[in-house]
Amino acid sequence: MQRLFMRGAVLAAMVFASGCGLRNGFIRDSVTAQEFRFNLNVRSVQHLRTVEGTATLGLLFCAIPLEERLYARAMEDLYQNAKLKENEVLVNLREDTGQTFYLGLFCQQRLTVSADVVRITTDAAPAEPSPAPLPAVP
Repeated sequence: MQRLFMRGAVLAAMVFASGCGLRNGFIRDSVTAQEFRFNLNVRSVQHLRTVEGTATLGLLFCAIPLEERLYARAMEDLYQNAKLKENEVLVNLREDTGQTFYLGLFCQQRLTVSADVVRITTDAAPAEPSPAPLPAVP
């Protein structure tokens, strides 16, 4: 009988420690009310790498957030990981979200924002960053 109770307790602990989860994602769009009128002669656009930033948020009873600024923290992490250089921009911003539920007592949201880093070379911009100028010799 004690062995059966122990097995039940272990099974209950495993169920409590594991969680059910939902995952989804979509490509973000951006719209601006500003209009910029300029002509830019683009010589090349080169895909360099894909970067991502992640942030998590705990929810007590799946309703009371324990942290703030989920999107802001994910975007800050994205920009830190991107380490953009001259003539590099982020394009194709994507968002993946997930939630894990632990018996309704605790939930965790996870937001991952990813983007492609591309280098744009124009007639007006150098293909490579300019070297730092040498210090003046007295």
